Amino acid sequence: MGYTESAWFFKSDGKAEKMDIPKLKENIETAFSTSSFIWLHLDFTKSLSAEMMHLLRLSPAIKDTLLSQTTRPRFENVDDNSYLLVLRGVNLIDPDHPHDMISLRCYASKDILITTGHRQLKTILEISDAIENGEKTFTNPHHICAEIVKKLAEKMAPVFAEIEDEVDDFELLNLNQDANSADSGSRKYIKDLRLQTLHLRRYIFPQKEALVQYLDFLNRVFGFGEYYEVKQSIDDHRRYIEDIDLTRERLNLLDQEIVALISERMNNNLYVLSIVSLIFLPLGFLTGLFGINVGGMPMTENDMGFWIVCIICAVLAIIQFIFLVKMGWINWGGKPPLERQDHE
Repeated sequence: MGYTESAWFFKSDGKAEKMDIPKLKENIETAFSTSSFIWLHLDFTKSLSAEMMHLLRLSPAIKDTLLSQTTRPRFENVDDNSYLLVLRGVNLIDPDHPHDMISLRCYASKDILITTGHRQLKTILEISDAIENGEKTFTNPHHICAEIVKKLAEKMAPVFAEIEDEVDDFELLNLNQDANSADSGSRKYIKDLRLQTLHLRRYIFPQKEALVQYLDFLNRVFGFGEYYEVKQSIDDHRRYIEDIDLTRERLNLLDQEIVALISERMNNNLYVLSIVSLIFLPLGFLTGLFGINVGGMPMTENDMGFWIVCIICAVLAIIQFIFLVKMGWINWGGKPPLERQDHE
C-alpha cells in the first residue's frame, strides 16, 4: 500500500474539506484565511514536503525534525501554543512484522497540524476516513493529535496480546516435552520473540515519557482533564512496558529450561556411552591379551578354545552388568543415577 498524503481544511464547526497538496501550495494564503485550521499529512522523503514547510515559514529546527530520516519518540515544547511530538506506531500494514514500528512526526500550533512519515500507518488512514465520512469533527489541531495518540496506543494492544499468546503456547509445549524433544530450533524461536519485544520496548519506553510531557503541556495550556485520552494512552504504555518486561523474564526462564533439557539429553547419552565403555573395557583387554601371537598361550591346540574364550567373556560381561546394577550405576526406574543413590 502506497503512502497517502492529504490536506484537510477545518471550519469552525469541526467539519473539514479535503484538498490536494499541489493545489494547497498554490493557494496557501487563501487556505489559512478561509479555515479555522489546517491538517497536512506529508511524506518527508518528497521534495514537495520541504517546499511546503518553506512556504509555511517553519523554523529550521522544526523542519529538521519533520524531515528527519531517523527519529526516537520525544516531546519538545516550541512555544506557548505549539510543540513537536515524535511518535511510533506498530506496523499493521505488514502483519508479519508488527514490531517494526513506524515513525510519525507531529507539529501542532493554533492554526496548523503537520504530520510527516514515509510508511503508512493505519491510524492516519482511519482518522482521515472518519473525517471524510463525517464521523469525526475536530475543533483544533490538538484534538487531532490527541486522537492520533489514542489510536496508536489502542492498536498496540492486539500485538502484545498475540506475543503473550505465543509465549503461553510455547511454554505449555515446553512443559509437556521431555529431554529428547528439546532442540536448538526452540532456542531460535525464543530468540526471535525476545528480539520482537526488544524492538517494541526500544520505542515504547521513551514514547511513554514523551506522552507524559505532552499531557503536562496540554493540562498547563488548556486546562486539566480536557485530554483524558492522552492520560489513558500513558496508562496503556505503562502496561505495555510491564508486559514486555514480564514476557522477557518468561522467555529467559524458558531458554534456561530448554538448555537444561538439552544438557540432560547430552548427559544421558554420555551416561550410556560410559556404561558401554565400562562393560567392554575389560573384554577388550581380555581379547587383546588372547590375541598376542607368542608361545605359551593356553588352548592354542584345543578345538574348543575359541568357544571357551567367548563363554569367559560373556560370563565376565554378565558379572559386570550385575555389579553395575547393584551399585546403582545402571538405572531401571527412569531416575538419574545420582538421584537414585541419594534416595537409597
